[in-house]
This record gives sequence, C-alpha cells and structure tokens, in this order.
Amino acid sequence: MSLPPWKNLKGDSERSAQRFDQSLPKRLFFALRPDSQVREQLVQLQRDFQQQGARTHRAENLHMTLAFLGMVDQRRYEAICHMASRLKESG
Repeated sequence: MSLPPWKNLKGDSERSAQRFDQSLPKRLFFALRPDSQVREQLVQLQRDFQQQGARTHRAENLHMTLAFLGMVDQRRYEAICHMASRLKESG
C-alpha cells in the first residue's frame, strides 16, 4: 500500500497506517485542525464549562469535523487514502 502524502490529526499518516488493524473497521473522518493558539483558547473555554458538567477534550484532539465517513474497513480505507492524497494542501 502506498501511503498518502497528507497528514492526519495524530501526526504522520504512515504511523497511522501501521496502527490500522486490518481485521477491525475504524472510524474515519475529514476534519480541520485549529492552530495551537486557537486550541488553547478552546481548552480554556472548556475549563469554564467543565464546572457546569461539560465533557472536556485534550487540546491535541480538538478539531472541526467536515465529513464523518463512519466505520471503514481496510479496502475502503486504502481507496479513501488514495483519493485524499490527490487533495492539495493550502498554505
């Protein structure tokens, strides 16, 4: 399998591909990741709401989901990676 040149939220796509257990489907989605300054501001907002019982997330996990693809098996994962590798990354 050739690996896509783009990166995911967890870092390098090669590392993610190595962790992909072929026997189990995985949740897959496309998302935008805010820069570190925005993520830290969101973490602070979470702290404010945590006192009211809101669930919080670590800064590195904060993102805006654009498209949720659901549970994806290895065959579909490879096809999606191939298509996503054709997307151009902007600035």
